[in-house]
Amino acid sequence: MDGVPGDDNLPLLAHITEFRSRLIIASLALGVGTVIVYPFSGTLIGTIWSDLLPGGTQMTVYAPLELIVAKFTFSFMVAFVLCVPILLYELLAFAGKGLYPKEKRFLMTIVPISILLFLAGSGIAYLAIVPVIFKYMMLHSEDIAVAGLSLRTTLSVVGTLVLGFGLVFQFPILVVSAIKMGLLERKQLKNSRMIVYGALITFAIFVTPDATGVSQLIVFAVFLLLFEFSLVAARFV
Repeated sequence: MDGVPGDDNLPLLAHITEFRSRLIIASLALGVGTVIVYPFSGTLIGTIWSDLLPGGTQMTVYAPLELIVAKFTFSFMVAFVLCVPILLYELLAFAGKGLYPKEKRFLMTIVPISILLFLAGSGIAYLAIVPVIFKYMMLHSEDIAVAGLSLRTTLSVVGTLVLGFGLVFQFPILVVSAIKMGLLERKQLKNSRMIVYGALITFAIFVTPDATGVSQLIVFAVFLLLFEFSLVAARFV
């Protein structure tokens, strides 16, 4: 079989060595980023706390090292987000040698869109979903107990929701890629619209613990827009 133009037939050991070198570079960037962000982590955590939680909510730690662990984990997450361009560059530089020009053009189009969708999903979670969840959770509990949340647990919940919505926003990329590879057909998705809508609203109900139903409606609306956007984007595949 003909290989990719410009691709060298290297031994497996050479590919492993190159992959290890690129992995070391990405890991070093991540480590350096974590060290740089750590001194500012306290200020950033305080900003997030005041933005997302109702005023007067007590920040509580339940273990001697919980604050340090929470700050380190938060610093690592911020560093990871900042180092995504480096990670993507190293990954594409390694895998790009084995791709055909058409495949490279597809990746160069998909990757920036994927990053923008991730940022959009994370932004919606941070600005709309998380504040609503915490606001009503604290509102329903204030008659029974004093509002005091574990710092580590709260950051874990916030990080999970923000990261989760960023990943959910990759849905159009997955659909378009599946259609391009012949795994799905656009016409089939259009004909199954009602089934998909039902699955999306069911998922929205279970993924957002909000008794008011506001968060569920926001999540379902977002999923609906993503699905319709996928169908429109698939027209150009």
